[in-house]
Amino acid sequence: MTDEDLEKAKNILLSGFYREIRTISGRADAIGTYEVFFGDYAKLFRAADDFAKVTRADVQRVARQYFTASNRTVATLVPDAAPASDKK
Repeated sequence: MTDEDLEKAKNILLSGFYREIRTISGRADAIGTYEVFFGDYAKLFRAADDFAKVTRADVQRVARQYFTASNRTVATLVPDAAPASDKK
């Protein structure tokens, strides 16, 4: 991950955050989410600053923690035979 990749990801996250809180319903949802998941709705008001503090090392640390071989699901999709209507 480059610094540019990180900045792009932060910008996407931040713009989505601001889009979410543009409406009354979005604000209410965000307040509830911050209260339930972070224990304090007031953290919502520091979210933009918290997004800006994320570093490449933070992303790599979290990726190593959660993206492990024992913490994944692998699916193999095997197509069925073509339906009779598709055969010519």
